[in-house]
Amino acid sequence: MKEIWKPLRNFEEYLHISNLGNVKLLEREVNNGKGIRIIPKRILTPRVSNDKYKYSIVSFRIENKKHSLIIGRAVYETFNNIDLGNKKVVIHKDGNRSNNNLENIKIITRRTIKQVRANKTGSVGVTKHKDFYSASIVFEGRRLTLHTSTDKSECHKIYQLAKSMIDEFDKLKSGILSKSRLNNKLIEKQIKLMQ
Repeated sequence: MKEIWKPLRNFEEYLHISNLGNVKLLEREVNNGKGIRIIPKRILTPRVSNDKYKYSIVSFRIENKKHSLIIGRAVYETFNNIDLGNKKVVIHKDGNRSNNNLENIKIITRRTIKQVRANKTGSVGVTKHKDFYSASIVFEGRRLTLHTSTDKSECHKIYQLAKSMIDEFDKLKSGILSKSRLNNKLIEKQIKLMQ
């Protein structure tokens, strides 16, 4: 995959970030009190966060103020031109939190994480009944039953398709996605589901 660089949101004149998860500090001039000093550009070395989540982060100093950045979150926000806020969480599709490639990053809500922990089936959107499973989702304030089956994975796939459709619909409403691009993405997802 070709590496593409974009200015990092809120630090455009200082940092660029790539779709592969690299963060570059740009060359800049700094007045240290004794004169002007040039700081050369360089790729920042990531480290693992000290919290329970163990995300890859980079730390840097701008105008004597220290900043830390969760790389996966910054990649997603920059390349999708979106502010995730504090209700969304970054997850890595392959489970490797050091792999901050844009294609490996997925966003879910904190509520979804709680649902997975609380859900006895282990699959979000799937409920176990006596002899079968059902898939349901909340859309515009109403819970909709999507599918029933004796196969849990089948119900989970139907839920995932509906969830992705709702996510794409939200992007369309916010102007991030065009209607034709939305239709193409949904067709691609339906084809993958059938395979």
